[in-house]
Amino acid sequence: MDPPVNEHDSAPPQPALRRRKLAIAGIAGNVLEWYDFAVYGYFAPVLAQLFFPSQDPTVSLIAAYGAFAAGFVMRPLGALFFGHIGDRYGRKTALVCSIALMAVSSLAIGILPTYEQIGIAASVLMVVIRLFQGAAVGGEFTTSVVYLAEIAPDNRRGFFASWAMSGSSGGILLGSLAGAVLSYLLSDAQLNDWGWRIPFLFGVMVAVSAYFLRRTMIDVQAPKRLDFPLGHMIRHHWRGVLHVFCLSAGFAVAYYIGFLYVSGWLVSQMHESHAEALTFNSISIATMVVLVPFIARASDRIGRKPVMVTGAALILIIAHPMAWMMTHPDPLYALAGQLAFALGVAIFMAPLPVAFAEMFPANIRVTAVSAGYNLALAVFGGTAPMLATWLDGYTGDRTSFAWYVTGIGVMTLIGALLLKETLKKPFEKG
Repeated sequence: MDPPVNEHDSAPPQPALRRRKLAIAGIAGNVLEWYDFAVYGYFAPVLAQLFFPSQDPTVSLIAAYGAFAAGFVMRPLGALFFGHIGDRYGRKTALVCSIALMAVSSLAIGILPTYEQIGIAASVLMVVIRLFQGAAVGGEFTTSVVYLAEIAPDNRRGFFASWAMSGSSGGILLGSLAGAVLSYLLSDAQLNDWGWRIPFLFGVMVAVSAYFLRRTMIDVQAPKRLDFPLGHMIRHHWRGVLHVFCLSAGFAVAYYIGFLYVSGWLVSQMHESHAEALTFNSISIATMVVLVPFIARASDRIGRKPVMVTGAALILIIAHPMAWMMTHPDPLYALAGQLAFALGVAIFMAPLPVAFAEMFPANIRVTAVSAGYNLALAVFGGTAPMLATWLDGYTGDRTSFAWYVTGIGVMTLIGALLLKETLKKPFEKG
């Protein structure tokens, strides 16, 4: 049933065309924010030498991934801040503020002087900017998930909400493509000198467009709004938040190992070209972007739980074969392994957004989903590339990252098996 008409507290019923326009506005910032966030990860080997120089390249790379992880540390705080805004003052307000913060952060990285120019201040400023980026992303993804679920028709809620996942993957894909294109067009010297700044500055232009697009969105506000949604969430819905955390943990590790760390690993361990590794990565992520809406649509028919259990099981099964295939001399094996892994991740993550939104009442929905998801991403997602790099050096096993994926994946499979089906559950809209 469509939400009631009330210009102050809820969004009026929308025809199909209007819903699509609202969905595009919700997704636009999501694409951009994840583009900006991912570009840092893909250019980590370059940024390591420019902002965290060391005689040991591994130490520099770990430091660069540490700054990447710092952004994830801020995600839970950003989630609580923007979650409060979204539940208390409306989803639109939170989405507009988060995209503005991301635009400023992207511009700051694009013009930031390097270590050679201003010394240790460059390293400190990079970490500080990453903290602001993390706060912005912490408020962006989960707020857009809730917004898309609440404007969707009941029988297509999974499909609508899944576009948040496709949007974030699309942003990461754009970041991967930007890295691949620049690696093909520029020499290593040009890339290290000035080429790395281009994708960050390009993101600023897109951010401005997304900001004005979002200002035209119809707002959605929760009925019976609370003065302090976080307190109500802690008292009455902490078990649901813990469940979101467990389900998000395995997804975070699988995603950031499989589609961020591995691209650099192919270069450093298997001596593939940077351009070729990012091309493989782009193909795999593009496959997920295409698959996710179709899989989510299936969850609108057969339920969220069976789809998520299937995806979690596939991730466990495929992780080690993928790692083995990536060590094969023929680079096409690496592409095939990453594509197989992408299938498992796509199946698991497609119904994830709607399942999260359907767990909670509208007046604490943004806060609860944001808290559980972003805490898991901070603990497991942001640290995944750094930990995988350390495991590689500590064990001497080039495929040690697969053990980390499967270890955390067991917890996620258990979480999926314990999930209560939410497809037929009444859904309170804003």
